Amino acid sequence: PAGELPAAETSLAATAAPLTPAAGWEFPDDPFTYVFQRFDAGRLHVQDPIVVSRAYQIAALHIDGLVTNDHAVDASPIMRPYDGDHGVYAYLTVYRPGAFDPHRFTGDRLIIDGHQAIEQEGPSYGENLRRALAWEYTDNAWAVAEAFADPSDVGFADLRDLVGGLRPSVPAPA
Repeated sequence: PAGELPAAETSLAATAAPLTPAAGWEFPDDPFTYVFQRFDAGRLHVQDPIVVSRAYQIAALHIDGLVTNDHAVDASPIMRPYDGDHGVYAYLTVYRPGAFDPHRFTGDRLIIDGHQAIEQEGPSYGENLRRALAWEYTDNAWAVAEAFADPSDVGFADLRDLVGGLRPSVPAPA
């Protein structure tokens, strides 16, 4: 069908069923409304969204065992480990339907739990490598998890855990 990505090269699901719209996703006319809330997925912990726009919402992403740089006002936008601890700069962006063009997101295309997905790696910033996972969480609506960290600290397997965890919440004004 129109708008679908090319056939997946890799499948992480036992059977790669076509995406069925996630029940309950409501997108109010007022775009400045949060439609998801914090959740845990394996060693990843999505915080409540902190940014909202007409096209997307952004939430900080914390990872067990890593120091995040969203806790300090003067933190550098390029993550650096704090006092010898491993650190991460990571966020989840949830786009409204039609706001994200998956054809412009390059990388390995696959199916995760029946959802179209794309894994993208690079570039590196010093010791930190960028890994990103985009997936269609409901019809024509995508989410992107992005982490800048030491390559051994955050892998695609960690990011894939988010796919099943993202669920709608009761819409709340920003």
